[in-house]
Amino acid sequence: MEQPRYKETCDKLFAVLGYSDEEKTEALGALKRKLAWRLLRSVEPDLSEDDRAWIREHWRSATENDPRIKELHEKIHALRSADELAQASHAFFKAILEEYAGFMSDGLDAARAHELRKIASSF
Repeated sequence: MEQPRYKETCDKLFAVLGYSDEEKTEALGALKRKLAWRLLRSVEPDLSEDDRAWIREHWRSATENDPRIKELHEKIHALRSADELAQASHAFFKAILEEYAGFMSDGLDAARAHELRKIASSF
């Protein structure tokens, strides 16, 4: 989620929600993890059985600083071209944003809920 457009879109969503800096950091981290998980799941069938077993066992506890995560990152980039990863990333992130906007809209006034959905759908 290093691309500026991803961050800008998140910043717009968070502004509508009135998030504090701490809440923005937490929410951005959660969205990054969701995106990483979906990308990982999309290439999982192409990984070795050892890698798939490690993912099943550690997916909840692993952090981005884990050496095995870095190894998997390199394998993913070897399995998919930059274009393929960018296309998948965009599609997954759009879906994540729409889910997030829908979930966060509950309890908001109609104007703010509409703005959230508009931001997510325009990504």
